[in-house]
Amino acid sequence: MRESTRRSRWPIAIAIAVLLLFAAYLVVQRVDSGPKKAEAATAKASLTTKQRNALISASLVRVGCALSNSTCRSKVRKILRPAFGGEGWWTRVPVNGTRKKSRGLIAQASSYQGCDTAYVEAYRETPIVNLDLMKSSYNFRYCWKAGKVTKIGTIFTHQKVTGWGQALNWHKDGVRRGARGWGTYGGKFHGSFYDNEIAKFTACAGALTGCFLPTSKKLGMSLSVRGNGEQFSSVW
Repeated sequence: MRESTRRSRWPIAIAIAVLLLFAAYLVVQRVDSGPKKAEAATAKASLTTKQRNALISASLVRVGCALSNSTCRSKVRKILRPAFGGEGWWTRVPVNGTRKKSRGLIAQASSYQGCDTAYVEAYRETPIVNLDLMKSSYNFRYCWKAGKVTKIGTIFTHQKVTGWGQALNWHKDGVRRGARGWGTYGGKFHGSFYDNEIAKFTACAGALTGCFLPTSKKLGMSLSVRGNGEQFSSVW
């Protein structure tokens, strides 16, 4: 009799264990740290105020001379080196969207006019072991002149579910366009431009008979640029 009672309890114990594992899976799958901004994964390093001012000053010097002139090159280097400093400092100077060596230094990024790439990347991670679950980023090229944003290039978006995210059954569900438009900055219409993109991800508790308890998460990203070349980003 006792042996029969024990045998009848085994299915109940197994069912409870399965339910506990299922509940633990759902917790691990759906709990995360919230949207975070990936500071280190930008398209290019952000310029400090000192560096931006140095580039502006170097651009003004170039108005009256050419870099083929050794005196001109010397003046430009003298302005730029304290701001970018250190070994191989010239490789950190942005030139025409790339980084070239000292021989080709042309400080284009002035407050008057220029072009740059606005970029932001966001991610969510599990707080249990700090492993990334999902990522998204977007960027666009923009130009400015005399305090106005003169051009907004094609907006490129990207989504990714990491290996850990895939193991937890997360999937990409596309990027939605949010609010965007022109604004006034420095007293000038079209002095600024802003754009928002929202990347969506979905998951569920998969089973042979279907998908149970579906859920979703999003990574909202925002970029704004100004007619003096500045750019700002945020995530939510």
